[in-house]
Amino acid sequence: MARSHPDRFPAHPPEPLRGEGRRARVHPDDGPDQPDLCADPSDAGAVVQKLSAWRSRYATRRVRPSTAKLFQDGVIESGTAALLAPYLDRRGDAGRPRYSQAVLDSLVLALDRAGWQVHVHAIGDRATR
Repeated sequence: MARSHPDRFPAHPPEPLRGEGRRARVHPDDGPDQPDLCADPSDAGAVVQKLSAWRSRYATRRVRPSTAKLFQDGVIESGTAALLAPYLDRRGDAGRPRYSQAVLDSLVLALDRAGWQVHVHAIGDRATR
């Protein structure tokens, strides 16, 4: 039987996050069920300001928000991945990136400068370039 280490693994559960929305997604077509990060994702300063405010609000001894994940496209199965060539079953539709290259560059640069680790979801070959 494994020995318990109360100094490293206390018996009480971790502190829960306060408020709603444990994840925030930044892209133009956020629905009403998604937290409102900002009206215009091309305004990198507003994105960083909002995420930094959330980091301050939700940080606890055990929760240290440090990563921002941007979604550059969707997935192959639903036809939302951004491809170089059109989908075979969708004449002329190759999906589209969520951000222009200029907006993506601006967001990543601003987040990095503010100390955020940036993850980018990109599945399609067009989104990864």
